[in-house]
Amino acid sequence: MHHSTLSNSARAVRIARAKSLPSSVRVTRASSFPSLLVGFLLAAFAGGALAQGAKGKSSLLQEDFPFQGACISANFPSNNVAMKGFAIRVLPEGAANVLFDTDLLRMAAGWTGGYISTKGVAFDGGHGSHPAIVGAQKFGTHQVPGWANAKGEFTDPRAEPFGPLPEEWCRWDGLYVNGPSVVLAYTVLGTKIYEQPGAFVNGGEVAFTRTFQTKKAKANLIALLADIPGATVKSEGNTLTLTAGTNVTWIALAGAPKGASLEVVGGTRRC
Repeated sequence: MHHSTLSNSARAVRIARAKSLPSSVRVTRASSFPSLLVGFLLAAFAGGALAQGAKGKSSLLQEDFPFQGACISANFPSNNVAMKGFAIRVLPEGAANVLFDTDLLRMAAGWTGGYISTKGVAFDGGHGSHPAIVGAQKFGTHQVPGWANAKGEFTDPRAEPFGPLPEEWCRWDGLYVNGPSVVLAYTVLGTKIYEQPGAFVNGGEVAFTRTFQTKKAKANLIALLADIPGATVKSEGNTLTLTAGTNVTWIALAGAPKGASLEVVGGTRRC
């Protein structure tokens, strides 16, 4: 299927200040506003520039296709597995990729310098293993819903850690491919959402982007963007800088209308 890709957003809007040590970053969107086109930028730095060339190339993967579906593991946070995941290429030659979890509608990870390993029945015939990301992971989220429920909570109601969320909360609708670009389609609390993941390089570092387009929201929408345990936060202008040890994550919300904002949430639930 083909779909026109979403336009690039340009202007940043209000960033909420954190009142405690952050464990996760989320974007909120009030239901009282009309259709939304919003993007956010996330860049994570760990002292190294963008790796040149891709690691983990395999004849079992179609290198010129923008995604691969499988059960896929990320490096962090702990137990970060997308049971029904899509590894989506957002820069050529494996320079940058993201992992989307279609069960939980979450962006599980972003990484650079490689793609995925080819383990498991579908690839090498092996049992008891599955693909994992290859390269340097830059951000990740815990294995929790990627969008809050009607109460604003990210609690997983499933009896087992696999399978979809309740349909009235989150529903995976599929994806569209336009050349090298992928647009994800899903419904959250009755609101249809189109999301285009992307990335760009600046000064040898990668910034990951997520661009959302919605119809008029039928409820307040809250999306989980990243889990950064133990980080300190600095709010400066329209950006957030989160520092955990030697790792720095920079986040900005762009192109959003009044009522949409970034929030930093403390606590230990996803740490």
